Amino acid sequence: MSYRLRSAVTFGFLMVMLSICFFALFSSTAYAQTQDTYIRLDTADTNFGSRTYLKLNDAGLTRSRLILGFDVPAVPSRSIVGAAKLRLYYYTDFGAGSGTRTVTAHRLTRDNWGEGNGTDGPTWNEYQHIGASHPASCFAWTTSGGDYDTGEPPIGVAPISRENYGWIEWDVTAAVQDAVMNGDAVVAILLKQVTEDKLVGLNQFDSYFRSSNYATDPSLRPRLDITWALPPTGYNGPWLLLLAISLIATGVFLARAHRLTGAVKAAPQVRG
Repeated sequence: MSYRLRSAVTFGFLMVMLSICFFALFSSTAYAQTQDTYIRLDTADTNFGSRTYLKLNDAGLTRSRLILGFDVPAVPSRSIVGAAKLRLYYYTDFGAGSGTRTVTAHRLTRDNWGEGNGTDGPTWNEYQHIGASHPASCFAWTTSGGDYDTGEPPIGVAPISRENYGWIEWDVTAAVQDAVMNGDAVVAILLKQVTEDKLVGLNQFDSYFRSSNYATDPSLRPRLDITWALPPTGYNGPWLLLLAISLIATGVFLARAHRLTGAVKAAPQVRG
């Protein structure tokens, strides 16, 4: 390996280690509070906010989607989000379908809703629904089934298989970083299956997740784990020490590599 190439590789490695050390020293993890429910096409004016489960369905006529909102005020607006993982606990399923489904996460463009109580709350048709009488205080989604960024790629993707129970994870780092930078108090997310055209009773299956109302084991409720770091301002002893060590180490390596290269060039050539 040439001197220049070796120097570049080593410098890059040191910078990566510096970044890792930065997050190791300054990062913290927030377990955000949540509001959640599911919305269903065939019961388009019914709220399910009081349920202890979230139901995801891929049938064309009975499809259901999940909507979740997470509070993020604990993360300062100038933070660097290292990772944000949406995690739901998948505990059972039902239906005749088989194989693996792909579930995508999308950014909801509305966050002014609450999960509801089984009567009032978001439904397939409305993000604010009051009972069954549709008074003036009810407000419809722009598009039934939830308003989300249809023109953007999903903010996260995860596969779900029959009986493959446990935690399912979506990487939503970019969406959370945007929310933090914009000073948003809530990150609102919609989960849906890529294909929602299965036939009821034939090739459809329902996936069930624990909701924020699940009291038997609260550790299984939906969660958004955020790892973030706040860049230092002013004097910060550990940060300056780490930077100094990294620069010194880089300088020592470059000097040593230069000496070794010079020694190789100066060595006498032996010809047979």
